[in-house]
Amino acid sequence: MSFDPMKKLATDAGNRWLFRWIFHYADHKPAKVGGWHPAARLEDMATVQSRDALALVMIEGKHFTTKEQRYFAEATGEDFINIQHLAIHFQSAGLVRTHVYGMRIIHRHGIISCFENGEVLRDDRHYSELNIIMPESTRF
Repeated sequence: MSFDPMKKLATDAGNRWLFRWIFHYADHKPAKVGGWHPAARLEDMATVQSRDALALVMIEGKHFTTKEQRYFAEATGEDFINIQHLAIHFQSAGLVRTHVYGMRIIHRHGIISCFENGEVLRDDRHYSELNIIMPESTRF
């Protein structure tokens, strides 16, 4: 991976993208939308949202300073497995801090990772070839 979140944070913290997930449903239910930061409450997390009639999962980005918004990634509901925040933990001034530097969609045909610098990486290997551990709720 070419993106270094610590270098980005140290050099240009304002020039970055924030991400949130969006679930669109086929049965005309309102779309479910996550927050611009990882959810603190269980009911706001993507993993507890209904997958019945899930049509499309998207990652939307908002630029930190310009507030421009755009879509970075999407997967069909039938292929969707999980959403993950990409974060690092570091110590600063004696406190452990967390910096979220991206978000990814894991789907049956691979992974789409979105980074705060606007870069999107696609890995089109089947998820079982990627050597990742999935939460119990997403296993087949």
